[in-house]
Amino acid sequence: EMIRYGVSALLAFGVVGNVLCCLMFTRNSYRRTSSSVYLLSLSIFSAVFLIWTIAPVLYTLNYPDPQTSSVLYCKVRQYGSHAFSFQNRYVVVFATIDRYLLTRTSVRLRSLSSIKTARVLVCLTPIVCFAMAAHMPILTELRNGACGMYGAYRFIYAIYQNVTLGLTPPILMTI
Repeated sequence: EMIRYGVSALLAFGVVGNVLCCLMFTRNSYRRTSSSVYLLSLSIFSAVFLIWTIAPVLYTLNYPDPQTSSVLYCKVRQYGSHAFSFQNRYVVVFATIDRYLLTRTSVRLRSLSSIKTARVLVCLTPIVCFAMAAHMPILTELRNGACGMYGAYRFIYAIYQNVTLGLTPPILMTI
């Protein structure tokens, strides 16, 4: 019941909140800064991430989990969840770097903080994130009705995930 109501509320409030943020950051007064580009894209990426990861969990409360019977679904769901979470973290990193560059006294560094740069980075982020996660659909398997990583890949994936999602974003933001 906690999943049914708690996670449903999380999905509803998360999507509504992100849609409201999208509406706010598309207003003329907010479209003048590079940080609004990052925050708008973060809202879009977060809404997609929530729908991609939480909706299937709610579906499995009443129906059989397709992840336990379909190899394709298993691979695509794992791949998408990872790539979308990747995007969210690195857009925040780019926004942090952008704010840092804006405070520099060097005109050359300050010029890197622009709407054009933000748009380019936001457009490249999904491409790079999905490319970096390309190993997942290849090496994720369905065994005995369980979708996951097995063997040496499980250990390698844990290290990869800790470095790329757990350590690198906070270190880059701290620097």
